[in-house]
Parts: sequence; C-alpha cells; structure tokens
Amino acid sequence: MRIKEILKHLADNLLAFDDNLRKLKGKFIELERQVPETVRILSSIITQFMITKDNLIEIGRKWKRKIVSETLLDMFNFTLECNDHCPIEKATALYT
Repeated sequence: MRIKEILKHLADNLLAFDDNLRKLKGKFIELERQVPETVRILSSIITQFMITKDNLIEIGRKWKRKIVSETLLDMFNFTLECNDHCPIEKATALYT
C-alpha cells in the first residue's frame, strides 16, 4: 500500500510540475513578445535624456557668460510676450 501512495504522490507532483511549466512557458512567450517594444521605448527615453543633458550643459555654459540660451526657452516651451520686439540675444543672464 505504501508504494501506491508514493506513486500517487509522485504523479500529483509531476502534474503540478507540468502545470507550472506550462504557466512559465506562457509567461516567457509574453515576455518575449514585449521585449522589443520595451527596448524601443527605453532607447527613446535614454536618447531624450542624453539630448537634454547636452542641452543643459550648453545652457549652463552660456549662462556663465551671462547669455540666455534660446534652447532654455525651447526646453520649457516658454515664449516671450514681446516676440520680435525683445530678441533673446539682448537678454542677460542673472545670478551666475
């Protein structure tokens, strides 16, 4: 009788293992499907961060020379109300 119990226990464990393996395979397939889009999104975000970093470095260098960079206004989508009547080239950076 003990051998029957052991075999039943082994069979139950094998079925549970098979079920877990099927679930894992499904999750792996889903992950495999999502990876390319995730990589594309991350690459885009990293590229934007790199561009922003370069822009901030350029803005900082100009600011130290008391020059207001057009890039600063562009980054924050800021528009001067006076438009062409007060060109950005005439602006002076304060608090350097």
